[in-house]
Amino acid sequence: MEVLGTNLHILILKIQGVLPLEEMKAVLEEVVALAGMRTGGIKAQAWTYPLDDSGTGGVGNTIVQPLVESFLVSDDWVDLGHTFIVFASCRRYSTRVIIEYLKKKVGPIIKKRRVTV
Repeated sequence: MEVLGTNLHILILKIQGVLPLEEMKAVLEEVVALAGMRTGGIKAQAWTYPLDDSGTGGVGNTIVQPLVESFLVSDDWVDLGHTFIVFASCRRYSTRVIIEYLKKKVGPIIKKRRVTV
C-alpha cells in the first residue's frame, strides 16, 4: 500500500480546445470522480484574464481544484485555442481514463507528460 505524500504522480496535458468557464468546472468535477479522488468539500476557485484591475494576463481562465490527495488545475488560453491541465496526486490514478474523457469533452491532446517524483 502506497503511503500518501511519499510520491507525487503528475499528468500534464496540452489540449486543443477551450470550454466556457462553468462547463470546464463541471469537466474537472468529473475528472476528480473518474480518478477516485475527493475534494473534501472545497470548491474550485477560478480567475478570468485579463485581470480587471490591471488588464494583465492573456485571455482565458485558470481553475484550481484542491483535492484531499493534492490538486487539479486547468489553464485555458482562448485566443490561442488550447487548455493546459495539470493533475497532481500522491495517489495513483488511471491517466488513460482521464485522457480519454478529456479528449471527448475538450479536444485532441497535443502534448502529454507523466511524471512521478
